[in-house]
Amino acid sequence: MKSSKFLYTFAFALLLVLTVNAQQSGPNSTHSLNSRLISEDFFQTTERDSLSLWREQVLLHTDAEIYKPQQNLFFKAYVLTGPNELRVSASDVLRVELLDQNGNLVSNQYHKIQSGSANGAIEIPKKLEDGTYYLRAYTRWMLNYGEENLPSKALKITNESNEFTFADGDMTIAPEGGVIVVGLENKVILSNLSGNTIVGQIVDENGKVISSITNYEDGLATFNFTPQTGKSYYFKPGSGEQLSPIEAQDEGILLQANAIETNSLKVRVQATDAMMANSYKVKGTKNGLTYFETPITFENGKRSFELEIPKKGLPQGIMNLEVSDEYNQIWTKRPVYIQSGDLNITVDKEAIVEDSNNKRLRYRVKVSDAEGNPVTTELSLSVREEESINSSVSDMKRNSNFLTDLKVLAGRDLHGELPKKNIETPDNIKYSFQNGLEFYGQAYDFNNTLLKNKDIQVFVNNENEVEVKEVATNDDGLFSLTGLQLDGEVTLTFRREGKNTMEKLVKVIPYEYEVPELNLGKELTTSTPKIQKSKQFIPKKRLVDFDFADKPANLIPLEEVTLVGKKRLSKVTKSVYNITPSRVAYQSEERPKTIPQLFLGIPGVYVTNLGDIERVSVSLPQSYGLGPVLWVLDGIPLVQPDQASIDNATTPLAEIMSLVSFIDVERIELLRGADAGVFGSRAGGGVILIYTKSGAYSSEYIARKDAQTTFEGYEIPIAFDDYLEVISRKRKLKENNKTLFWNPSLVTNENGEATFEFEVLHEDSSLMIDVKAVTEEGKRASYTTSLQE
Repeated sequence: MKSSKFLYTFAFALLLVLTVNAQQSGPNSTHSLNSRLISEDFFQTTERDSLSLWREQVLLHTDAEIYKPQQNLFFKAYVLTGPNELRVSASDVLRVELLDQNGNLVSNQYHKIQSGSANGAIEIPKKLEDGTYYLRAYTRWMLNYGEENLPSKALKITNESNEFTFADGDMTIAPEGGVIVVGLENKVILSNLSGNTIVGQIVDENGKVISSITNYEDGLATFNFTPQTGKSYYFKPGSGEQLSPIEAQDEGILLQANAIETNSLKVRVQATDAMMANSYKVKGTKNGLTYFETPITFENGKRSFELEIPKKGLPQGIMNLEVSDEYNQIWTKRPVYIQSGDLNITVDKEAIVEDSNNKRLRYRVKVSDAEGNPVTTELSLSVREEESINSSVSDMKRNSNFLTDLKVLAGRDLHGELPKKNIETPDNIKYSFQNGLEFYGQAYDFNNTLLKNKDIQVFVNNENEVEVKEVATNDDGLFSLTGLQLDGEVTLTFRREGKNTMEKLVKVIPYEYEVPELNLGKELTTSTPKIQKSKQFIPKKRLVDFDFADKPANLIPLEEVTLVGKKRLSKVTKSVYNITPSRVAYQSEERPKTIPQLFLGIPGVYVTNLGDIERVSVSLPQSYGLGPVLWVLDGIPLVQPDQASIDNATTPLAEIMSLVSFIDVERIELLRGADAGVFGSRAGGGVILIYTKSGAYSSEYIARKDAQTTFEGYEIPIAFDDYLEVISRKRKLKENNKTLFWNPSLVTNENGEATFEFEVLHEDSSLMIDVKAVTEEGKRASYTTSLQE
């Protein structure tokens, strides 16, 4: 009820803001976004209405793009909601994942969303192969819009001591309009994910240099050229190896755009002779909405058509431009990043602070609106060290908007936002808003019998205090805990009423949501959780099986747990003293074997007189010792007949078979040498231990940790200064660290200003300063600059 009240309040507030901010220059005609929101249809409380109004998106900002094992990856996530992308969220929980290029989960965390944002750090595992990895962050509500639309940011992780060197696989060749056309001047972007300067030339099939390359920061470069009919072109790197050809088509249309200007978007369309006679239109869209549509014609033999579109009313972030003909065939398209101009960011050096030990730089960042008025807001800001700028890099002024445009064209992650296809609003809600952490489990007793319709106490221990919760299992032994507000790693212990410890403690298999597939823009990459490699059957349950109000999606179990959430559900009782046996024979549940047959399955053990139940006996190998063989039934040593004390004597099975039915046998274990020595001289020839399914051993040797599991609460962020202190004591980590400063919550004062200070490690390096801002009203600003110190 509380959740529903919050959602209605949130909907009203969001609608009020959207109405106040309505602009006539939004999406065209009667289908404009704002008019649609305030129409009568809006007040029909359908699931589709809710999904349209409350669509959530996440923008990511990281302190760097290249990491080494054991370094910390720092991030800030902005959660934007609704058509106007306000920084507010009905969800309270953000899941953050680090995935490899195959979609396998490397690490995951949960973070509490506060004021529409969350921040944290992920430690890169020590043993991780070099390659491209993906940081992904999303709310559960976002799964309603499709796994393929979850935001992810590509990162490089390398064990090498030096930065990535240039390789074909690291580079992207991206024409501005998606195609290269013969006879027209084409602009092409080169992107090297390693961040290194791109060295090379554009050559034809004869090796003649056709165009040179202009480098910018962050592994970005461009070149312009006009291809000719019948010619072939290649990018030739400085190493001399010839890479993939640059393909051009004979006829077509080129689309070029300039989004650098503060108030307008400039668009230029070119066409080959054969294409000029047709009619076309240029259109700007985002999330299925059309924001402008302008007809274009090529007149008086002019091959180009230019237009200027006001940015006012255009959506912030990445939108798509396309040129299509009268039959709606798309001939060319390109993404463009719209920086509204509502906010401006500047960064200036304020002071140099030097002492005998180090040199520190102090900078001032200022945020203002379009009229120059100061803005008080929260920023995420990083400063990282880079190699000295190569002399071949362009000496033109490094414009932040220009670099942003290059990244978008190259398909680079832009704080988690990538050019995507238009996302259709689904008809039904499958995933609910998540307002707390959740635990799902299936309960068993210590004989591995499902506990159906039982009351269970859950002791939640977070080191500071213990909280007790009560749950009830259903017909399938399933239960859930929802709305948990827990920080860090906590221990859950499960108990129920019983006469002894064996009966009181409860084993639990935990379940969680299946890891969504990773969409790299080309094809879906299915993650393969390590748990699926087990030979043991891995069950899957639907969320509706847990019998609670919210019923979305499928679940997949985590590792089946007996010891602090790291081992699979044990199908057997613990071995006496936790000694690992030298040989084990397990009873089959489907086709139980007799006790003599079980011994026949143990290598080296001899069974004689199988046809005579009174005389059947078992002998252990001489390697087990020359003394008597001790029999232990469910942890209790048995008195042996006199012949059992004779060296290497056979041991009759008749008495054992009269004490226990073979159907009740769980397993047989053998101990020898020092392991058998824990029973003293009476086990000089080895030990035979028989465990039964209903044995008394368990009540004496029960391990209480079998009824415990760890639960990962909200991740507790590490402060960047504390991280620097930690790595200062580890020489290799300190030498490899490139991030000099990171603050995900730097707040500007009433003058729109804030200062930050950091230590300079190397005099000959350049500094890359990267600033992101998203206000509560959804106004965004991004500023990147490179400075030589």
